[in-house]
Amino acid sequence: RFENLTADAQARAKEAADRAVALSKNAVEFNRENIETLIESGKIAAKGAQEIGKTNLKYTRENFVEASRALQGLFSVATPRDMFEKQADYVRSGLDRVMDQTSNNADAVVKLAGKAYQPIADRVSEIRKELNKAA
Repeated sequence: RFENLTADAQARAKEAADRAVALSKNAVEFNRENIETLIESGKIAAKGAQEIGKTNLKYTRENFVEASRALQGLFSVATPRDMFEKQADYVRSGLDRVMDQTSNNADAVVKLAGKAYQPIADRVSEIRKELNKAA
């Protein structure tokens, strides 16, 4: 009888150990997939930020050229009134450009946030499905 009890206890201990090993393998795989998802999201965000930076650099160059043209135009005026009109036109167009670029940047950041979040949303959806299966 003692041998039966020990054999039964050993079998149960082996089953518990096997379950613990399986759970730890599942946990490792689960965490690996989570980290891969975060890395993918980070890559998307970095690439998008780089594109936004390129766009802003192009915008800055264009503004510099426009400011140079405006300055040259101010040197060619005949009257103070002409100077004020040209200066007002430049300020007006500059404000319009700033507003356009600000709007474009806001749109680009919102799109980028959506793209960068998508892998995380997909992963959360997968986790929910697995939890519903387990329940």
